[in-house]
Parts: sequence; structure tokens; C-alpha cells
Amino acid sequence: MDRQELKRVLEEIGRGAQTRLGEYLGLDGSPMSKLVNGPRTISADEAVRIRQWLEQFGKEVGDGIGDERGKLAKESAPKRTDDTEDRPAPNATMVSAGQAPRRPQRTEMEKDVPVWGTALGGHLGSDTEFQLNGQIVDYVRRPPRIADRKDVFAAFVQGTSMSPWREPGKLIYLESARSPAVNDYVLVELKPTNGDEVRRALVKQFKGLTSTKLKLYQYNPAKTIELNLREVLHVYRVMDWDELLGV
Repeated sequence: MDRQELKRVLEEIGRGAQTRLGEYLGLDGSPMSKLVNGPRTISADEAVRIRQWLEQFGKEVGDGIGDERGKLAKESAPKRTDDTEDRPAPNATMVSAGQAPRRPQRTEMEKDVPVWGTALGGHLGSDTEFQLNGQIVDYVRRPPRIADRKDVFAAFVQGTSMSPWREPGKLIYLESARSPAVNDYVLVELKPTNGDEVRRALVKQFKGLTSTKLKLYQYNPAKTIELNLREVLHVYRVMDWDELLGV
């Protein structure tokens, strides 16, 4: 991530932006200052979360001269020892700089992914869990890697049981076509009870499956949850940002 561009964007947002971003990332004081000003490296996960946080202000930060890994790669590249021209490999496709793929802008992504309510990662059995009633409450942008996918929908997380992975109000994209692997994040839709039309749903981390139990995990408070499969209607897999953006 371009550190200089990030610093400039935070200044544009205004006073306190760096502090608020630090709170979102779980960093304060010196660690956050070193992330913005150096020498602390910005991890791939932090870069995704920073871009997500900046979306609320309509701001973007790309990869460029502030990316230490890019500079290190250039510095460590072998030096030429002769004047021999570089020759492409056999059958290689030549791509000019102007043809290089770029990350799409937000306004270029269709806003047609349905949002099914607000997913609350709360305690199992509480009265405040997210209720999935099948109603579309909003539409959000469609990232490039899920173009034309009909099995994808979105939800907003509430509650803190899955913090810091997802904070309250953060968006998640879900798919039904692909089954979750161990440690994937999931939204579990439970069967309605007592004649109710709405179904409770839980946002957790998938930990395994037996012939009778669905094993889940939550972060806050840390605990393992086991659900009887007879209570489960659907399990939707949460898609990672790199899957959605194609990075």
C-alpha cells in the first residue's frame, strides 16, 4: 500500500482520522504512527481493512511508491552486466504498460448485490440475534470476481462476538455454491421454530462437521459452539476480500 498516499488521504479526511483508523485496526499511539509514517510494514490484511474503512469517505489508496515490498523488490533485482537486449520467452504475450490490468473503481462496480438484513454475531440463544426473513433491505457494490454470480448475497454484521475479525456494521459477502473449509467464516441459518417465519442466523468461524453436529467458534468471548444439524437450515460461506477483488 502506498504509505504516502495513505497519509495524504487521512489528512484530507480531517483531524482525528488517523486515530479513528487506528481504533478500527486495533492499533493506537506509536504502532499506528509507525504504520502511517514508517518503518512498520502494512500487511496485506491491514491493507484490505484500511481500504474498507476508507470507503465510507469515498477515498481509495492504491499500491505505489509507498509500498516497501515493491521498493525492496526493485532494490534486490539483479543488475545487468552487459548490453544484451531482454528477449521474451517463446510464445510470450507482450503487454504494454497501458494494457496492464488495474483495480476497478467503486463507481465501475454494479450496485446489485442484495443485502439480507443485518447479521448479528451474538450469543447463541439470545433474544437479539439476527433474524433472516428473506427480505432484501439494500443493494451493495458487486466486486469483479463475482460478476454474474447468482448465489451471492451480503449482510451487515452487528455485535462484537466476532471482533476484531468483523466489527459491528461491517459488510460481509456470502456464497452458497461453495462449502466452507475448516477456519472459514460462515453465516449459519437455523430452522424456524414454533411456527415462526423468520429464522435466526449466526456469524461464526467454521471448525468442523460430524454426522450430527456443526462445530463453530467465536472470538468474544472465546468459546466453541456445537449445533445439532437438525437445527440447521443452511450454512453460507463468507468470501474473503481477495476472492472478491481478484487480488
